[in-house]
Amino acid sequence: MAGLKSNKERSEEAEKLIKDITKMSVDTPFELPDLTKTANMLMGYGVGKDDIIQTMTQLGDLSAGNADKLNRISLAYGQMLAKGKVTGEELRQMTEAGVPLLNALAETLNVSTAELQNMISKGQVGIPELNQTIEALTSNGGKFGGMMAEQAQTMNGMLSTLRDNMSQFGRDVGAD
Repeated sequence: MAGLKSNKERSEEAEKLIKDITKMSVDTPFELPDLTKTANMLMGYGVGKDDIIQTMTQLGDLSAGNADKLNRISLAYGQMLAKGKVTGEELRQMTEAGVPLLNALAETLNVSTAELQNMISKGQVGIPELNQTIEALTSNGGKFGGMMAEQAQTMNGMLSTLRDNMSQFGRDVGAD
């Protein structure tokens, strides 16, 4: 039973994850309930606890700090994870949410969009290629790199941060 974690270890991991998500809510235009919902959804699709903040950061940047878009993008991403490949349906969902994933994937794979669509229809585009493309889009210099940080500086982003800080204050006062 060496591989099993104790209740204390699982509790400590959960507490750390909650702290990380809370910090993300303070540092981004997203509010804690939206991030908690997204984290739960992504973990349900198989994203590991150790990868959840990085994944949510990338998807949050793709959403340009918009909670509705984050939900839609996360759902499409999770559905592709569950299928183990990129599909036309989820690709359309991403495009409708404002993420030009078709062109970005074609660029990553160095093929035309027509060739990419053919590859997708044959199930030849997997999660590694998807993740590589998302990384390119959200890294420094990528089209969506740092979008959450930019949005956090807007009036709406600052109001969101204020609401999260007030909620955290209320939780802290209630815990004492």
